[in-house]
Amino acid sequence: MRRQAVQDELERLAPPADPQLAEAEKVLADFASFWDREKSPAERHRLLATLFEQVWQDDGKVVAIKPQPPFAPYFQAICESPEKPTGTDRCQERERRDSNPRPPA
Repeated sequence: MRRQAVQDELERLAPPADPQLAEAEKVLADFASFWDREKSPAERHRLLATLFEQVWQDDGKVVAIKPQPPFAPYFQAICESPEKPTGTDRCQERERRDSNPRPPA
């Protein structure tokens, strides 16, 4: 009975379910199979726009991303994981500057 009371208390204190996180989890769970079967660039672009607010490239190589808010916790969890990607430039927040130079005054 005491165990059930503790379990009930834990459930009551748990954060409420976030519907955006549930939808984000579905998209991420099916990402690989979607990418393999979907060959349309427009559909792939639509999926990437769902995941990322912004993507920065340098010579065709992705150098930084800004995830859409519902997906941010997943990327944060990867960066905080002990098995996070290797490399000194990964999982760092960076200030992105406008790549268009300002006109002379």
